[in-house]
Amino acid sequence: MITYKLRIKKLVVFLLLTIFSIIFCLFLINAVPNKLDNQDKWILIAFMIFFLVIYSAPIYLTLTYLFEDFNKTVTLDHSSSTIIIRKGKYEIKIPQNEIVAVYHVLVDKDSKARYSQSSFEYIMLILKERKRFIITNLICEPLDILKFINIAYKTTYYNIPVIDRGLGSEILTTAEFANKVKEFEENFRNHSTQELIKIMSDKQSYMDYAREAAKNLLSQKRNN
Repeated sequence: MITYKLRIKKLVVFLLLTIFSIIFCLFLINAVPNKLDNQDKWILIAFMIFFLVIYSAPIYLTLTYLFEDFNKTVTLDHSSSTIIIRKGKYEIKIPQNEIVAVYHVLVDKDSKARYSQSSFEYIMLILKERKRFIITNLICEPLDILKFINIAYKTTYYNIPVIDRGLGSEILTTAEFANKVKEFEENFRNHSTQELIKIMSDKQSYMDYAREAAKNLLSQKRNN
């Protein structure tokens, strides 16, 4: 059993990036010479805005990551293949077999902002009913979690690795899945038995809810 909590060294790195970004932003704000003509001044201002966006991102990322993982611990229980997340009085136990999807989010290797944001990354665990749990690298290296759960995961690259709570929106809840099954039952209602058998066994071409609809219709045909 291994327990991770807020890493002070990583937090210091984040804070140093933030302080450096603030100083650099203040420098840029005060760097516009008054003697430039209007055209040159606007070119310089546009150039400064570009750098402000890049250098202000670490400030935002540090604050959001810290808010997400402050007072949080993550325990990897190898005996039960369970991840235990505690934050204050809140505790959730996540068995490996209940994880529906995993996302690893980090900076795009071709991003122009990579040099100032490469320290930021996180993973998102998605459970049934689309429940999301986020662990940033303020707690531990995402690869430690990914090796523990040992299931296929999706790597997502962002220019700025913000915490995206919309990840996994394509995963259906139980109610959404049931509605999709009903929809496809109507679509397949006039299909022959052979067509339904083909649909049910074709995992490459048909989604789970479509194959479930075909399975239900086959069962109805056999009972009639």
